[in-house]
Amino acid sequence: MRTEGGQSIRPTAGRHGALLDDLGRSICSLKIPEGTVLSIDDLSDVHGVSRSVVREAIRVLASMGLVASKRGVGTTTQPLASWNLFDPQVIQWRLSSPDRLQQLRELAELRIGFEPEAAALAALHVDQDAIGRLMGLGAQLWSAAHSGDTEEFLRRDIAFHSTILEATGNPMYRQYAPVVRALLLGRAEHGLAAIQPTDLAVDRHMTLLRAIQTGDPDRARKESRTLIVDSLQESREMWQGTGEATHT
Repeated sequence: MRTEGGQSIRPTAGRHGALLDDLGRSICSLKIPEGTVLSIDDLSDVHGVSRSVVREAIRVLASMGLVASKRGVGTTTQPLASWNLFDPQVIQWRLSSPDRLQQLRELAELRIGFEPEAAALAALHVDQDAIGRLMGLGAQLWSAAHSGDTEEFLRRDIAFHSTILEATGNPMYRQYAPVVRALLLGRAEHGLAAIQPTDLAVDRHMTLLRAIQTGDPDRARKESRTLIVDSLQESREMWQGTGEATHT
């Protein structure tokens, strides 16, 4: 392990990523409160990394809106309103914070307002390649549910909803896919989804698939909303069972 100015430095591999992850988690959990001035020298000393590594981590955090630099003040942590809440890394950090239930609720409510229109648009486009992928994923969802393979069901569920976004033909919808992925993974990771996929959940997916396949946008919109509302209600019931508070 080399040194810089007598200070022990972490191996090159992972230095920047580890510091970025530590700072991001600390800011998103408010362990480092809003308005805190971050000293490059102090961070270098505390984390045992070079100043250049600290500056690079600060640059990335600034691109996410978590920090901002101002002449005469320095680099300070920013309020939630300044964060790029759609950045997958910010989503991950918030999901690892004590406010993860609040983050999951916000993502689920966003999904209700967003995905039904994507499903309707997919039905209008009737992309045959996407339809073929959805049919295959539907069969895999059914198989995973009936075999009790929850991890496989989750993987196919993420792929199913991501494929619907792709089927819209709109690149802006496609860029929303990481948000859906973060929500579905977060629900599973924090015990806010059914332990075993239900027959009703599989049926909802199949009904949505048929609406898209037959080019029925109104039905696709309705079925997508029903599927997401059911999922949100399931999570709400589990949120209440955790005893953890959420902001309203």
